[in-house]
Order: sequence, then structure tokens, then C-alpha cells
Amino acid sequence: MEFEAIFFDLDGTLIDTTNVTLTSLQKVLQEELGIKKSTAELSFALGIPGLKALEYFIKNNELRNQINELWMKDVAQRSDELQLFPGVTSTVKHLAVGKVTIGIVTSQTATELQTEFSPFGLNKYFNLIVNASMTKKHKPNPEPILYAIKKINISPDNFLYIGDTAYDLEAAHRAGAKFALAQWGTDKRTELTTADYVLKKPSDILKLA
Repeated sequence: MEFEAIFFDLDGTLIDTTNVTLTSLQKVLQEELGIKKSTAELSFALGIPGLKALEYFIKNNELRNQINELWMKDVAQRSDELQLFPGVTSTVKHLAVGKVTIGIVTSQTATELQTEFSPFGLNKYFNLIVNASMTKKHKPNPEPILYAIKKINISPDNFLYIGDTAYDLEAAHRAGAKFALAQWGTDKRTELTTADYVLKKPSDILKLA
């Protein structure tokens, strides 16, 4: 099937952020709150806004905001460790010259995007980038994807969302869109059995455009 629009999650789909995100969170929780967790125990934080993840540990809004700022600052200081997954750049450039509308729906804020994604120089290839600052609700709620669908004015049936977590899958399906699992960005043992497509490498996307 050829889709009119193909949109991507960011962390774990376009950018390999898993290690930096989780080790930074691990460090901040231990240094600031004395909370010791393994990165495996913190993996639930992938794919959702940082403030939402911190609700698990911190109930006080002011403290949660402070810890989130420290976490994001630590990630920003390690931005040189972030990298695009192999094949992402060529695939995005190939899609950009075709008929398909391409974009991003991410749980990152505008500031995080500027720090973590903009330096790669790919922003110009995307027709629309929806960040966490643009909607009140976030994945797994479908609101961010519905926002994108409305903005580009197409039917959800013609919209494909590519991601690496169960949050991505749930958001896509609740929006009435199709979902493709970016297997290169997820634990290979993880099987999201209700994914409409399973992609082993970024270039596999070209078969759906």
C-alpha cells in the first residue's frame, strides 16, 4: 500500500537516544533524589514526555519541573553522543523528493528538538514537525497524531506512523492511522504483534511510499 503521508517518531526511530536518555535520567534521580534504578527499570520513560515520566517518582510539580530541567540539561551536554540510525538520512532525503508528505510527531518539546535533532540538518526535509509543546495530550493519547492529520488534511487511512514503542502503536491506532514498527530502534525481542508493518531497516519504508 502506498500512503499519502508518512510520519516518524523521533527518539528510538530516527535518533538513537536510548542510552543517553536513560543514563541521564538514572544519574539525575540518584544524585538529586537518592533514587537508584537500573536503565531497564527506567525504560518506561522512552516515548513519553519527560515530565510525564517523572510523575512516577515525583508528585510535587515544582520539584518535578526542577528535576526535568536538570535531566534535559544533562542530555543536552551529551548531545554529541546522539546519532541518527544508519540509513535514516538517505531514506528521508529520498522520501522528500517524492509525492508523499513526510513529518515527525514526537514527545520532545520544541527546546529538546532544537538541541537534539536540529543539529543533524534534516528539519528542512519534513513538511510538518509536531512537538510536545503543540498539543495538550501526548502519546499514547492520539491527539498529536490527529493534530498532524488535521494539519495536512488527509484521511487517517492514508497516514502511516512509524515508531518503536507500544505508546506509538496505541496512539496511531487510536487515531485511525496505520502503524509500522521501526525494528532497528527497539529491543529485537519485543514484538508488537498488532503493528500493521514491521520494518527491519529504514530503507524498507520506501516500499510503502
